[in-house]
Amino acid sequence: MVVEEGIQVIEDKFLINSAILVILIPFLTGIFLLFLRGLEIRNKTKFSERLTGSIGVAGLLGSLINATIIIFTYFNKYDAKTQRVIGDTPFVSSAHGTFKWGISLDPLSVIMMFLLAFIASVIHFYATEYMHGDTAYTRFFGTLNFFTGAMFGFVLASNLFMAFVFWELLGVSSYMLIGYYWPKASAASAAKKAFLYNKIGDVSFLVGIAYIWQITLKAHHPTLDYHELTNLISNGTISINQLWFPGLLLFGGAIGKSAQLPLFGWLPEAMEGPTPVSALLHSSTMVKAGLFLLSRIYFTFVTVGGHYEAFIPEGDAALTATLITWLGVLTALCGALIALTATDIKKVLAFSTISQLGYIGMAMGTGQIHVGFYHLVSHATFKSLLFLCAGAVIHSVHSQEMKDMGGLKKYMPYTYWTMLIGLLGLVGFPFITNGFYSKDALLVAIKNSDIPLAGLAFTIALITAGITAFYSSKLFILTFLGTPRYDKDHVHPHKTGIRMRIALIILAIAVVIESVWWAVGSIGGLASEKINKSFWNFEYRLGDLIGIHGAPFALIDTIPSILAVILGISLAFGMYFYQIPFLISLKEGGFIIKLENIIANRFGFDKLIYVLAMGPGMWVGSKFRRFDEEVIDGFIINTVIKDGSLKLADYSNKLDQDGIDGVVNGLGDITSELGYNLRKVQTGQTSQYARWMMFGLALLLSIMTLLYFQTFTIK
Repeated sequence: MVVEEGIQVIEDKFLINSAILVILIPFLTGIFLLFLRGLEIRNKTKFSERLTGSIGVAGLLGSLINATIIIFTYFNKYDAKTQRVIGDTPFVSSAHGTFKWGISLDPLSVIMMFLLAFIASVIHFYATEYMHGDTAYTRFFGTLNFFTGAMFGFVLASNLFMAFVFWELLGVSSYMLIGYYWPKASAASAAKKAFLYNKIGDVSFLVGIAYIWQITLKAHHPTLDYHELTNLISNGTISINQLWFPGLLLFGGAIGKSAQLPLFGWLPEAMEGPTPVSALLHSSTMVKAGLFLLSRIYFTFVTVGGHYEAFIPEGDAALTATLITWLGVLTALCGALIALTATDIKKVLAFSTISQLGYIGMAMGTGQIHVGFYHLVSHATFKSLLFLCAGAVIHSVHSQEMKDMGGLKKYMPYTYWTMLIGLLGLVGFPFITNGFYSKDALLVAIKNSDIPLAGLAFTIALITAGITAFYSSKLFILTFLGTPRYDKDHVHPHKTGIRMRIALIILAIAVVIESVWWAVGSIGGLASEKINKSFWNFEYRLGDLIGIHGAPFALIDTIPSILAVILGISLAFGMYFYQIPFLISLKEGGFIIKLENIIANRFGFDKLIYVLAMGPGMWVGSKFRRFDEEVIDGFIINTVIKDGSLKLADYSNKLDQDGIDGVVNGLGDITSELGYNLRKVQTGQTSQYARWMMFGLALLLSIMTLLYFQTFTIK
């Protein structure tokens, strides 16, 4: 194994084995639970929820224990800036190179692994109560375990080959979870839509892998290993501008998985799955996989110079970086605008996720990988909390529509306070939330970048921050404040159950811890250089570990985002809580209604994809079908193979009957005739046998005499 210059490779068997267990435990428990589900179906019985739920939670707790051991051991025992723990095994070898199956423990994978293990464990625990009474309770936990194990495998993979295998397993298991309520037509449709949209990205990802293999093969260093690829660029074996196109293809995979424009339409429909699935999918698994991939392949569009400065190199690589950044900016804006018009509480959060994913992609496109990863961690924590809070509300009022809510504060105090904490993080409320610091870092990254029209991109990102504050406040007001709008005769809101409540409190505490941590490190760093560069300044520490630094935190840079957030919150409260006539009249204006209709239709992206699929796509498909029917099936299969085989069989049959069978049958007839004639010799008379013996003896003696005289004459 060869990695970047200055990086030491370590093979710590204990840590590698622990990482393997992180992946295997949920996989094995998931498979076991699916086996139990098979027994339930065959025997028409049902295992107790306590048993299957405990197995499901235990699978994630096993991963969490090992992940905790790994993160503490790795950061205490090794210098994470210069040392990588890697374990590789050849998977497929040939004369042209080797595909490897390996584990890589570096700052990115270790932090992401622990984050996933923590959040997934809490969500699994929450689900034991949320899914109570479900007829396929065992199948749910089996599939959810398998899904989480696939994400662990993707995160810990040391190379693109192994990552793609787990990437596909993520896709398959997400299909099963999104379509969990498959008898429901909308759920089945949502699963198919997610699968097909992601297949577009998957094909792009696979072609990108093949392209990179070809480039490294020509350079006589065939590899798909992340760190080896970085080393090949740093030592000049291959150029970053050789990787711009495969980098775009790999980004195509991220567009599908992480719901970037134009392939974001599947994610809101994914809300058809149970709420714990939504929480896990949106926070730390599938949608984060594409962005995690970007942080892994940054070497295809970013160059890291001295003093940990990242910049976009001139040439073709700049195209990749520019496209990633601007797609992120536009995805953030579109997701936020659509969230404004959504009335389903889960879909508001779903479009919010699309927006936040755009933010993360935007930062990574500018080269500030550590900033993108910073917000990824922050978003994963508060978004998992928000979805679980939404699930608690739905569980209580039996509806996902915010028009059926209102006034729930007094009935659901724990959900009220924990959702407030999560929404403050999403809004990025100034100085007291984790989202404020990670979002501020994103805005500074785009403002200071070399991306074309960076000023415009910064303005759009700032407007998006204000819109985020507006729809978040709207959700909070319509759900918990004001007068109840649900049917009081049939709906009786109640407190969240104890297990669900514990899960909400744990995640809320995690958001608070992050918020205090981020605040001390950022604000404290202004007064103390020691704090600024210590463990407390998470952004600086993360950049130090990854090898990239951006602009330090500055209060003056936060003023625009603070104003945007305050404006968004104020407008939402004025319109939905205080119901100021002027603001309501603005909302009900004809232009606004028309604009809302356009936004509610997702700017026509889904329709455009449908038109392309039904128009050019179907035309191309029909040509391929015709080619298949007329050439493949018609000529090759039917004419060449089928008719040719039948004619060959006919000729073989004739040869067999007239030739082989004729000879065999002829020999048989001769033998039969000879036997028949010889049978006549067998008369049973002793005198006749004696005559034949004498005749035979005379014949034998005659032959021997002739041979003797012939030999004598020759001599």
